[in-house]
Amino acid sequence: MASKKVILLSGGPCVGKSTTAKLLFEHYVNSAYCDGDWCWCVNPYSIEDKRQENGNKNMAFLISTYLNAGFEIVIFSSIVLTNPDMRRSILKSITANDFDVMSFQLTCSEDTLMERHKAEGGDAVSFFWLQLPPCPGEIVIDTDGKTPDKVCKEICKHIDAARKADKEAAKQTEAAKAEKPVKKASKTEAAKAEKPVKKASKTEAAKTEKPVKKTSKTENAKAEKPVKKAQKTEAAKAEKTVKKTSKAVTAKEEKPAKKTATKKSK
Repeated sequence: MASKKVILLSGGPCVGKSTTAKLLFEHYVNSAYCDGDWCWCVNPYSIEDKRQENGNKNMAFLISTYLNAGFEIVIFSSIVLTNPDMRRSILKSITANDFDVMSFQLTCSEDTLMERHKAEGGDAVSFFWLQLPPCPGEIVIDTDGKTPDKVCKEICKHIDAARKADKEAAKQTEAAKAEKPVKKASKTEAAKAEKPVKKASKTEAAKTEKPVKKTSKTENAKAEKPVKKAQKTEAAKAEKTVKKTSKAVTAKEEKPAKKTATKKSK
């Protein structure tokens, strides 16, 4: 979802990298173009030269400078991009932030390569570069039977689709950010509106509950009085009976004792 794009064009000699890169550069506004040959122009040139690492640093520095300067599209074409290790080294050394990489490998048939090489006045043709597999995630563009303009338009379709997807994602992100305060405000307002309702509900419930409790207590008290009175009456009756029985027993026990005491006195 980055706003800036680094467009990599890889491939061997005479497949159309430089021509396509220039057309892309002219097509997109606020773009910059860098050719790897400008960053490491040495004689003799060899991709196996260990000093090539310095060229990688130059390439990464130039790409970083363009990105940090605010260019939205930076086009970089080089034969060294066919080497995965060199590609990783260049991309890893870029100091800029917030950018995406889109990579395209240009290729053609051996017959087409021979024709183009001959047209440019070359002596010998190597098919080594045509046999190299694309790097992971790289889009392969076959340039056979296509004009440079047609190749450029084909690549532009991929770039434009990616940029459109980025804009849509950015809109969704902005909409989500804008939605958060609205949801928070809605929740706050709902909570504020809910508090008086809850308070009123509790008050009404309390008012309704009080007469019910009072009535319940009164009814309980009324129902309890006859029960307590009956219990007291029964207890009193039982107590009288016990006392009367106890007195009768005591009286019976005392009479023989008194009678015996009278006879002894006589």
